[in-house]
Amino acid sequence: MVAVAKPNARGVTPNLVIPGDCGTAFLYLSRITTGEAHVDYGFDNLSSRSIFVNANLGMINRDGPGTAYDNYARPQAYSRSWERQVNLYSSSGDAGVYEVTASIHSTGVFYDCYSSPDFHEDVYLY
Repeated sequence: MVAVAKPNARGVTPNLVIPGDCGTAFLYLSRITTGEAHVDYGFDNLSSRSIFVNANLGMINRDGPGTAYDNYARPQAYSRSWERQVNLYSSSGDAGVYEVTASIHSTGVFYDCYSSPDFHEDVYLY
């Protein structure tokens, strides 16, 4: 996965922890049960302070029905890191292999940072 520069920028690196041009993005899964996963995602060590974050998180069952989504779009307190913890609950509650995908866009003072392409991890919810 690569960081993407937007405009005159360095991109935040998508990851399950891979350092990048703008900083480090992360996606951690825990507390996994039937149709539910606790997700912790965000970024650290941005080279340009963030003033707004737009993040999208999705969970899709690749074996059958079931989806869950979380969207976040809010101003930031001029910081170099951001983290969000959410519980995603499958709409069907079915067991299966779920793909958890995240994308983060940080609007900075001098330039923007993007996770690109989206970063993801597969998890079996049983």
